[in-house]
Amino acid sequence: MSEEDLAKTLSMLPTVPSEYAVDTLINRGYLSCNVLLYRAAYVYVPLTDRKEQMVQVTCTACGESAYLEYADIEVCSCSKSYGSSDPFGFVDYTDKETKVSGNTCICPCCGKGMQALHISRFKNLYEVDSRFWLEVHNVNGHLALLSFFIRKYTDKKGKVTYGHNIYDGILVINQKPIRLCGYTKNMGCGYSWHNKWDMRQRFHDNIGACAKTEINDIYSPDIWNSDSANCALDEYIRSSPASREIYPGAYMQIWCKYPHIENIVKAGFTPLLNELIEKSRDYTGYYTANYIFGIANFKNYLALEYKKPHLMIGVLKEELPLVKDLMFDTLQFFKCTKLKGLRMTRDQLEKAERLHAMELLNHCEEYNLTIVRTLNYLTKQREKALHRSVKPGVHFMRDYLEYLKRFYGEMPASMIYPKDLVTAHDDMAKKVKEKEDAAVNAKILSRLPDLNKFFFEDEETGLFIRPCGSHKEIIDEGKILNHCVGSYARRYSEGSTNILLIRRKSAPDVPFYTLELGVKNYNVVQNRGRGNCSRTPEVILFQKKFEEFIKTIQQKEKKANGKQRSISSEPVRAGA
Repeated sequence: MSEEDLAKTLSMLPTVPSEYAVDTLINRGYLSCNVLLYRAAYVYVPLTDRKEQMVQVTCTACGESAYLEYADIEVCSCSKSYGSSDPFGFVDYTDKETKVSGNTCICPCCGKGMQALHISRFKNLYEVDSRFWLEVHNVNGHLALLSFFIRKYTDKKGKVTYGHNIYDGILVINQKPIRLCGYTKNMGCGYSWHNKWDMRQRFHDNIGACAKTEINDIYSPDIWNSDSANCALDEYIRSSPASREIYPGAYMQIWCKYPHIENIVKAGFTPLLNELIEKSRDYTGYYTANYIFGIANFKNYLALEYKKPHLMIGVLKEELPLVKDLMFDTLQFFKCTKLKGLRMTRDQLEKAERLHAMELLNHCEEYNLTIVRTLNYLTKQREKALHRSVKPGVHFMRDYLEYLKRFYGEMPASMIYPKDLVTAHDDMAKKVKEKEDAAVNAKILSRLPDLNKFFFEDEETGLFIRPCGSHKEIIDEGKILNHCVGSYARRYSEGSTNILLIRRKSAPDVPFYTLELGVKNYNVVQNRGRGNCSRTPEVILFQKKFEEFIKTIQQKEKKANGKQRSISSEPVRAGA
């Protein structure tokens, strides 16, 4: 294509959305946000025969105005939470609470809920709502995907108007995608909007994900009469689930390089195609990061060197109805089980999809379980647990099997598939905790004879310190004082640290402060009270005296170690 023809095509691109765009978005439930504008007003009251200060509110939904009670901003508890700088507020007639900008309120005229907004919050126009909108056009015989931002504005009188900005687009010429852009990104993450489409040298899909309801109704003649007549874009959009996002820009990018991708769409595998496009997107960008589709990643999921759908997906032709509408992981599950000699039915594949098929397969391989039996077992367990808050799945069963290993050292075959997985899981969790707690407690008790040397009391402060005596005591210490010493239980039992408890002599059983003492040099690592609070003056004084006491222990141990070395180095006499 010559540069003149390209420039002519670019000049013909629409820079405004279709005239029905706003009405279509409104009919589809978008652009529905509204605000209740308010300003000061004086209203004549016949009973008092004078004007009284009130607040005039105007609704952008119904366009009606009403008067509400004036409220001083100082009596508004909501103003602080919203950081309001409004000079005053008004009293909502429904809940009798004072409202300021940002508070949710009810329009006294139409009864709709919306946010309050004081007119001092904007100059001329205020953006109430905005929505992405994508249109497909045939421009000079070429397919163009053009996106806009439709914006809903209000002025200070509550009059609603609509505006737009051109955003991102794609122009396909002779099966080559050209990126279009209607803005410039600034270093401060802001946008400078243009009034014409600019062409970018480097192409990537910046339209990204959008909903079907954000796209105009595509008429096939618009596509048939272009040089992208066989792209099946209209069928791709129609066959995509309404509840999922679609990627028309990425689809056209794939089609330009691999035109036979339309066969996947015509075979009814559009949901799978959308999932693979989602998997192939990369998070990129520096100042303003976003998701960019990567066709190199997409090639890892489909065999694009083939043209027939079943070859691209990697199944037999007669298996296409069996795997239709399944997620990619379930499709991989089907292929893997097929290699193992299993022939999964459609019902089994749907059950596996609800259990996250590949997680199920990996779980069975890790624990050497039968796939079909495990699948049927977990399905029944989920049906039993419909009335429970916990729905057992693959991870739940994995936790249960790990508890079996920790308690028995193996997985007893008779206990792998219990009748009630939830109950069995909870019971094994309690048994494992009791067993491990007992082991930790035994180790702590074995350390106590050596740790009793750290017992110290002080008459001046009325405090004393002693080693933690059991696993239960260290857990209770953490719960009562609301700090994390309970997580130190295993390290304490193994001798990696020393946990000492500071108590008042007048209340020896009430937790006060918890001190962690180093193992090598007996240095104080930390000393914390309730909620990890800092030390009080009395605790600081007590700690200084305790540290002096520690020095005497170190000196005694140093002398003892010296005597042991001298005895061991003494030569052995003959005949001894």
